[in-house]
This record gives sequence, structure tokens and C-alpha cells, in this order.
Amino acid sequence: MKKILVTGGTVFVSRYIAEYYAQKGDDVCVLNRNTRPQPIGTTLIEADRRNLGDILRHYTFDLVIDTAYTARDVDLLLDALGSFGDYILISSSAVYPETAPQPFAEESPIGPNSYWGRYGTDKIEAERALTERTPGAYILRPPYLYGPMDNVYREAFVFDCASLGRKFYLPKDGSSSSTSGTCAGSWTRCWRSARQGTSSMWAIGTRSPSGSGQSSATGPLAGSRSL
Repeated sequence: MKKILVTGGTVFVSRYIAEYYAQKGDDVCVLNRNTRPQPIGTTLIEADRRNLGDILRHYTFDLVIDTAYTARDVDLLLDALGSFGDYILISSSAVYPETAPQPFAEESPIGPNSYWGRYGTDKIEAERALTERTPGAYILRPPYLYGPMDNVYREAFVFDCASLGRKFYLPKDGSSSSTSGTCAGSWTRCWRSARQGTSSMWAIGTRSPSGSGQSSATGPLAGSRSL
């Protein structure tokens, strides 16, 4: 059994991850302000991640899974943590420019994305902050994700329209493409591949940018250690 810290843990991806490990029998702590219902089977560490003080100092975690948005988020958490083993940052495919060929690969150049704006550039800075301070950390760059507990009415809108026979409109001439995947499929593929990879960076996406939702890795995650 591993002791795992998940930042957030109450909404969509972080909630799915927290409950996934709890159901596997791991000792999962979630770090949040306790403003929403907590994930099943976890232990709450109630705090604002930007004002942590010494609340984490005496914990020892085998794995930290962080959904940080900014470099400051990463730095403050690293400053506050005591002992920990592996660290995974959930980044985003928004770090790739919209002009980059899809599906994105780990070696694809990163840079500003006019659609995602500051969200993407902040994720880039968060990645850099982490790799500078924790070179062995893992970084995951998922695409659009959907599934149970999704708190953004985006993919579900398209699915609802299709199932009800309602029209919905695609941008421009309809030929644009994107990459998407289910939250469950993306995360479980990460976990299964973690022990076999040779890199600390993993871009997650479909084999072709059709938005079909069949999530697969375009490259390895990292390390021979079990996550």
C-alpha cells in the first residue's frame, strides 16, 4: 500500500485519480479547502495550497499527484512538502501551439497557444519550475478529457446533441481536428505504462487527431518504478 497525496481531489480528473487509488487499496490524502464533497475512501488535508505553512511537513508520501496551474503553485507545494518519492504533474496539451501537427508528441515544440492563452503558458512555466527543482518528476500532458464527474459542459454538449438528433456546428468548414480521451482511459493507460517507460514526459492522445476518444500514448511515461 502506498501513501499518496492528490492536490484538489474534488473535481473531475483529480477526483477520479484520488478514488482510483483509494479503490486500489492505497492510503490517499487529498489537499483542498473542503468546499466540496470529498472523494470516497480518502483522507482530507484541509488547507489552501497557496498558504500551506507546515501542514505537510511531517507527512511522508510515496507519490504526489499535482494538478498545479502555475509555477508558483508548484514552488509553494515543493516548499511545503516533507519527504516524498515520485511526483507527477498533470499538465495539458495546451502547452503545444495550435499550429503544431497532431497528435502531439513529447518532442513536439511547446509554446503559446492562441486558443488556450495564459492557461497554456502557465502550464509551461509550471513544468519548468518542477523540472528545475525535481528533475526526476513525471509530467503528463493529456488532451481534452471527458467522462463521469466532468465539470465542463463541452464534449457532453456534442454527445447530447447527437443523441437527441439536434444540430451542432463545427468551426469554419468542419475539417478541423482535435484530440480527446476519457479520463478513465487516459489515467489507467498512464498507470499501466509507468513501469515500462524511459522518459519523464508523456503526451497522451489518440493515434490520429480525430477526437474519437480512444486514448493512447504517443510515447512512454517514465521509470521502472511502480506508480
